[in-house]
Parts: sequence; structure tokens; C-alpha cells
Amino acid sequence: IPLVFLGSTDNNADTDEIPLLTMAKAALKSYQLSADYYTSLHYTSHPQPWIAADLGEDEQFSVSGPMAAWNVGKDGKVGYLEFQGAGIEANRTAMQDQRNTALEAGARVIDAGADESGEARKARQSDQHTSLYSVVVTAAEGIEQLLRYFGRWLNLPQADIDAITFKVEPEFTKAEIDAAMMGIVRDLRLADEVPQAVLFESLRKAGVTNLADQDLLALLDGQVTDDE
Repeated sequence: IPLVFLGSTDNNADTDEIPLLTMAKAALKSYQLSADYYTSLHYTSHPQPWIAADLGEDEQFSVSGPMAAWNVGKDGKVGYLEFQGAGIEANRTAMQDQRNTALEAGARVIDAGADESGEARKARQSDQHTSLYSVVVTAAEGIEQLLRYFGRWLNLPQADIDAITFKVEPEFTKAEIDAAMMGIVRDLRLADEVPQAVLFESLRKAGVTNLADQDLLALLDGQVTDDE
């Protein structure tokens, strides 16, 4: 029975690292630091009372409270152990560092790298963590291999089997242009600072039109009617 292994960096049988493992570790460490941080904040706002008294056999220490008084006897002393919280800021900084580490790890995973082929990306990332791009590429390669196995089961000619392909375009973000950006692009174009193609691409990203560059040029030149 043919088997195809799908991994995050390659399709070998060995286990690849989980794509978001680095991000998960940083998030867990930030959670652990938060326990010390919020405990310190609690102690800072709730000082610990203390007493030093030599009470007689018939004397008892009264519980403190908003409507109670302390009886500590003769020469007794009372006070509060106030937590200064000298390490609170250090804990907060460490939490922020871990949060930034998690965000950076997540950004590396989502790094698309659409200008590189799957093999080039995997070769460059041989000593790095996996990315969402490599996950998509290796999954597509695995599905392509499965489809070729199906072709063999159907007794297809070898040429037809070799022609079987399965590709996925790893596009994870959608570029959007708002009204303010459109105004900037328009002004730059009027000042002849950017080529006409930049304005046309901005119009398409903003959803104003789906026309190609040549159609938009024809429209500007008056070669097409409004209905067209």
C-alpha cells in the first residue's frame, strides 16, 4: 500500500516541528510570568499585618477588621509588612518580551515568500523554523504524489501520470486600498511621481474596477463607451 507523508517542512517520514511551537512556548512562558506578576500586584495592595505582644492568660488577640480594635496588651507592637514590589516591573518587562517573541514567531510562520519556489524556500529554511508557506507547498506536493499513485492504479500511461500536477498558490493576505491611500496614489500620479500602472493596480485593489491596464487606458483615451 503506497503511503505519502505530509510534513510542515518536507514530506519525509521523520516528524517535523510544529509550525507554531515557538509561538506556543513563548505564550506559555508569558502566562507563567503573569502568575508572579499578578501575585505581586495583589501583595502590593494587601499588606500583611503583624503583631509582637506578650499576652496574659486571660487576654486574647482580637481579629482585625474595619469595626474591630486590636488588643495587644502592655508594650505590644503592631504594624504591616508592606510588599514594595521591586520586581514587578521586571516581571512586566519579561512578559512583554515573551509576547513580542510570540508575535515575531507568528509573523515568521505567516511569511509568504511568494517570489520563491517551494524547493528554494525549503533549502533556505533548512536551519529555520517552518512557515505557513512551506506547509502549503509540501501539502500540495503530497497530494500531487497521491494523485499519481491513483493514476498507476488506473493503469494510465506513464506520460499521463507524469503530467499530473497539483499546485496551490500560497496567498494568505489580501492587499486593500482605502480612500485615503487612493487619494495619495492619485496625487502622486498627477505629479508624475508614479507610473500609470500603479494607479490602475490601486483601483483594482480598492474594488473600483476589474479591468486590465489596456482596458483602463482605452477608457481614459475615450476609445470605449460607458456601457462597455
